[in-house]
Amino acid sequence: MSDVPPVPQQQHIPNYQPQYGPTEPQTSKLAIAAFICGLVFCIPILTPLAAITLGVIALIVIASSNGRTKGNGFAISGIILGLLVGVGQIWMTTSAFSLVTEMASGPARRVMKGLEDKAYSQVRNVLATGADQVTDEQLDAFRSIVEDNCGKLISVGFDWYGQGVMASPQAGNMTNPFAPNMNAAQVFPISMEFEKGTFVGAIDLVPNPNPPTNPNFSNIFKVTNVSIIINSNPVRMIPVPAANAPNSAPAVDVIDDGESDLVEDEDSEVGDDA
Repeated sequence: MSDVPPVPQQQHIPNYQPQYGPTEPQTSKLAIAAFICGLVFCIPILTPLAAITLGVIALIVIASSNGRTKGNGFAISGIILGLLVGVGQIWMTTSAFSLVTEMASGPARRVMKGLEDKAYSQVRNVLATGADQVTDEQLDAFRSIVEDNCGKLISVGFDWYGQGVMASPQAGNMTNPFAPNMNAAQVFPISMEFEKGTFVGAIDLVPNPNPPTNPNFSNIFKVTNVSIIINSNPVRMIPVPAANAPNSAPAVDVIDDGESDLVEDEDSEVGDDA
């Protein structure tokens, strides 16, 4: 027998692979942000748009994460809230613009239509105390100037650019039309479309001391004056003394260049005849 010990067989030890359990999916931060933006409606346009945008991006990220990210509910809720809040804000903004427009254009429309029809008694029904003492001759003079220079009235609206506000004799005391003081006089810029073009002006309003049983934004005020800019001059329904006007332009007398030349020619002819 040999005294040499047998060579031990090398044992194969398999590589150890650690085993991990399934990973818990994480909630998408984008989805949470979309939900929060949908709840915050104090910033118009921005937060609804952010909620919709973040919600859509979150859904795309979640779908491509192979189950590692969750939060579909938050993302979808953010999108829905963003849409609802956005539509509500648009509706409220449109309604506010409509109310402001009707507040100014409603009384102006009634005054201008009454003048056009020579229904001066109806015009006085819209005028405030004091302003309703205007004479038929003054109303007719204003109507004639507007008719000669502008033509027939087509429509009256709110002048969002505010170009005609300086035509008002109260222009220096104008308050913010978007936050009206119900106890003070208000000046609103208006835009009037006539046959001969669009003219801007202003309407002066004061609170109606005896509002009707069913008041609306077109009859809670009374009119103290209506002004329109013609040939760069403010023409006012109720003439205002120059000392009380914000500028030195004539209150009612508007003569264009053609009429001025005609008056000069007539004066010359009279002088020659003499």
